Amino acid sequence: MPQVKSLTVSRISSCIDRFKSRLSDHFEAQEDSTTGQEIFRCKVPDLVRQRYHLTLTVFESDKITVQGASGLPEADFNKTVRGIENLAFESCVFVATSLRLTRARLMLEHMKTLKISNELDRIAAILFSETVAELLICERLELNSILNAPLRNAGVPQKIEALEARFGRVYRSKDILSLYDIRNAVAHEGQSVNEKEAGWAIELVEDLARVM
Repeated sequence: MPQVKSLTVSRISSCIDRFKSRLSDHFEAQEDSTTGQEIFRCKVPDLVRQRYHLTLTVFESDKITVQGASGLPEADFNKTVRGIENLAFESCVFVATSLRLTRARLMLEHMKTLKISNELDRIAAILFSETVAELLICERLELNSILNAPLRNAGVPQKIEALEARFGRVYRSKDILSLYDIRNAVAHEGQSVNEKEAGWAIELVEDLARVM
């Protein structure tokens, strides 16, 4: 018998567009057609093996149901449901503009003035981009009450691990770690940056700012 979990998340029906975007970016959800009082339905791959698809439905009453596919282990089902529930609550939280987000937005605006044909601007693009990525990660950690004292001083890989432990998956985590490595090579070894790397770094953090 398929596993079913029901959740109630206040105001999720009015925050549905943001929830849809997060499901698409974090779970690669595939939207289905709706019926009756349903306002959104989609297929979501499980977080553990990415093999089984769960059906997620949101109703006008702010109720969410998640139904597991036949054969999906209970532990995998529960982990995926926790990830979905966290994204639903995040989608409905009003986040005041924090100092981190203010700084990130200022750096993103400044990065638009950089000329990546210039070597120093390419270096600046990497340093600014990595800083913006870490600010966004720290903001999400704090929003979910994960950012404890040891984690504040930890590196980006450890911060991503903490988010993955809670959500099972972090959007573009491999790219964030690659950016972290490039930044370290620049800051610690004096490595040069080519135009492709600089342009990619800027695109990455602009995308992260939209999603995270």
